[in-house]
Amino acid sequence: MKSIHNARESMGQKLLETTDAHFNGSKVNFRAIGALLVGGIYYTILHTIHNGGKFSDLDVTSNEGQEQILNAIEQIVGWAYEAAKPE
Repeated sequence: MKSIHNARESMGQKLLETTDAHFNGSKVNFRAIGALLVGGIYYTILHTIHNGGKFSDLDVTSNEGQEQILNAIEQIVGWAYEAAKPE
């Protein structure tokens, strides 16, 4: 697990370095937003594996449920980018 964690962190660091320029100097901490999103994704997956396919009444085992989750992630990231735009 530690090697998987290290590989994920390395790849994530590269992604975050590309977003840093946009969020630098803003009040938006995109790294914290990313951490919450990743943690939420992990929890949702683990919860549904052990307790059934639904989470917040979304069937995340279905294509429709997965699409709804992906749309929500896209929306949150969009909000972060909008909030960090220079005035």
